[in-house]
Amino acid sequence: MSDSPPLPPQPGPATRKLLRAETALQQRVEFESFVYRIQNHFVNLPASELDWGVREALTAMAEYAGVEQAHCFRVYHQGLVVDHTHEWTNHGQPTGLSLLRRVLLDDVFPWAAQRLRRGDGLAIYSVASLAEAATLERALFAREGILSVLLVPMLVRGALVGFLGLASSTKEIQWDNDAVSLLKLAGGNIADAFERQRTENARAQLVSILDATSDFVAMAERGTGRLLYLNQAGRRMIGFTSDEEITQWRLHDIVPPWGQDLREHVCYPAVEARGSWTGESSLLTRDGREITVSESISLLPSRTDEGAECFAHIIRDITDQKRLEKEVLDIAEREQSRFGHDLHDGLGQHLTGVQFMAQVLQQKLESRGAAEAAEATEIASLIRQGITQTRDLARGLSPVVLQSKSLQDALRDLAGGITRRGQALCEAELDDDIAITDSEIAIQLYRIAQEAVNNALKHGHARHITISLQHDDTGLVDLTVHDDGHGFPDDFQPDLGMGLRVMNYRAGLIGGSLEIVQRGTQTSVTCTVEEDGLERTRTMAPPSPVIRRE
Repeated sequence: MSDSPPLPPQPGPATRKLLRAETALQQRVEFESFVYRIQNHFVNLPASELDWGVREALTAMAEYAGVEQAHCFRVYHQGLVVDHTHEWTNHGQPTGLSLLRRVLLDDVFPWAAQRLRRGDGLAIYSVASLAEAATLERALFAREGILSVLLVPMLVRGALVGFLGLASSTKEIQWDNDAVSLLKLAGGNIADAFERQRTENARAQLVSILDATSDFVAMAERGTGRLLYLNQAGRRMIGFTSDEEITQWRLHDIVPPWGQDLREHVCYPAVEARGSWTGESSLLTRDGREITVSESISLLPSRTDEGAECFAHIIRDITDQKRLEKEVLDIAEREQSRFGHDLHDGLGQHLTGVQFMAQVLQQKLESRGAAEAAEATEIASLIRQGITQTRDLARGLSPVVLQSKSLQDALRDLAGGITRRGQALCEAELDDDIAITDSEIAIQLYRIAQEAVNNALKHGHARHITISLQHDDTGLVDLTVHDDGHGFPDDFQPDLGMGLRVMNYRAGLIGGSLEIVQRGTQTSVTCTVEEDGLERTRTMAPPSPVIRRE
């Protein structure tokens, strides 16, 4: 008879059921704990550490699932190209799958690709038992000694961006739901991390491009004007250092008061209405200098990370350009003045001498009773008309500088010349109490009136033109040219009209603004400017004037 100790009592059915439940509960707790660690692993992972993070996740998942391999594949070009990017193996050596770089997905995984694109996972218990449709996949996995494999897609907004795989080379595995859920969860986290990396890389590339440009590029928060981004050219233009924090600055800190008023009342309303605004403005540098700029403002289609809408400002320093443009205009003005002098003092005097000779000849022929006396009289009359036309041309070329007259006298001469030549009835309604003492303002106003009158005659075929110089309700001076011509056609583009652009530019040179209003077929061109020119405000007009139809 044996003296061996008695066997412990075997648990009954109820106890075994309880033990299985405790084991399942423990496995569920362990699984959920592992899932939580995987999620936290990627939540705050910087894009620069993504490769490390993926390798760590593959290692953890392979060890948890008890397999010898874990793989990550990226898919590019709308799901057509596949690239093996990361793997973990228990022996530390790369597999043949790691050689799959930039190959067509349907050439390597044609059977699996269809299911992955649909968002389906593939739990393959036995590679050897794969259907005939998966011949390529079966051959590929068999070459790598893989017996069982689990593949799940990585999706971003429903599009396939990659897939993960767990592979066993020692045994065939009945993949349970936990393994599938784990891999899908990890795939979603990795896909989100890849998308975040792609976005950050794209942002870095954009910043690199913007920093390489020579234009000022800034992003300012809508409403507050807080600067959220300023490229290197903008920093240099204003006087900021390359790494200085700019978020405590507001746009109005680097814009003069008149420029801020321009943005609030002109630029931003135009952006709200049309999506963008382009024109001339000004910036203040850190040392207080004001520079003239060309600016384009648009509303960004997306929001910032903080949820605020932003305006994009693209600015170019045109201080030198404006100086050169003014020099060119001054040169042209001097040349016109010289031509006017030459006409008046040269051709005008020569014609006057010829007129005297014709009059003397006329008198001699009349004293002799010659029949040719009438012809001599006609010649003398034609010469007088030529002298009048020469003087009109001289006044037009040198209206103020040539003569010691006021702007009002020059405008009356302009109106009188139009009427004398029979081109139209041109009247002048001028306030003689207005004293334009600044010669530059006088010249530019005259040129604007001259161009507006010429446009009314040439394009509008006007028969009645009025030139007005009056004070407005605010004490500023309005020069207005009103005509009864045909007006502008509906499809006319002001930016293609050189005359309108030159008038607008001339108004800006003297701190004025230009307004063009069409009422039916009648057109009014008004330039508003300060009378003394001592404290000129900047123009609020864009480079191309706007025609307002009423």
